[in-house]
Amino acid sequence: MNPVLFLGYDGCLHPNAVSHSGHEPLLYGKSRLFEHASDLVELLAPYPEVDIVLSTEWVWHYGVAMALSYLPEPLRKRVVGTTAEFKGDPVLVSKFDQILYYVTRRRVDFWLALHHDDGAWPAPFRTQLVWPDPHLGIGKQTIQDDLKDKLLLLNARSRRWRSQAFIEPLCCQPICCVRSN
Repeated sequence: MNPVLFLGYDGCLHPNAVSHSGHEPLLYGKSRLFEHASDLVELLAPYPEVDIVLSTEWVWHYGVAMALSYLPEPLRKRVVGTTAEFKGDPVLVSKFDQILYYVTRRRVDFWLALHHDDGAWPAPFRTQLVWPDPHLGIGKQTIQDDLKDKLLLLNARSRRWRSQAFIEPLCCQPICCVRSN
């Protein structure tokens, strides 16, 4: 399986000030929905093998098709699934648990999460989390730099493992704990 980026929308691709109470999302303030989506397109461009799994409440509120429709085409084409297959209540179950469930069930060896919610992320797995300021999303340069660095590492480990089988898959191991043979 290709390396995976678990993608949250709110607090990542736009500020977290989104209301999901109606039939369409409403973003409060001067920002625009998905204002940083083009930044993510650019950051992922060097890594065509990185797939996206949606890890966003948008899937629960609007369904997969509508949640996908908001993404620009280059991101939409990368989406291979959602964490919505986790049958727990999305409000009661942490994003980390939803992601780990997906990783385990789908046997994802190499992954990274872009999410504004760092709650319940065990310390060893925080190296696999890009955690933007929920008011700024990935519009902040330091967050883009962090994401760029982690994508580079994710890609390098995935390629190395595929071509030479030097390292064990990450499946449920944090990036910092990968061992060489």
